[in-house]
Amino acid sequence: MYPTLAGAQDRAYSALERIELAVVPLASSDALELARLRAQYRVRMPDAVALHAALTTRSTLATFDTVLIAAATRAGVETIGLTAA
Repeated sequence: MYPTLAGAQDRAYSALERIELAVVPLASSDALELARLRAQYRVRMPDAVALHAALTTRSTLATFDTVLIAAATRAGVETIGLTAA
């Protein structure tokens, strides 16, 4: 669950690259939008960041988090709900 603690961060990052995960940089100017998303959708800040990334890149959001799926759906973001193996 925590690749870095297991010393497998490089392998985990390679797996994310294979599925074409994009790293989306944040700018200081994104802070107000992140705060708005967090308040509007009642999500934690990491989820607001993921939602912001999906919205700004018009991407599908993949997550294990049902609260984030619900927020993304309300925001009009396509989602893929994942289940833990």
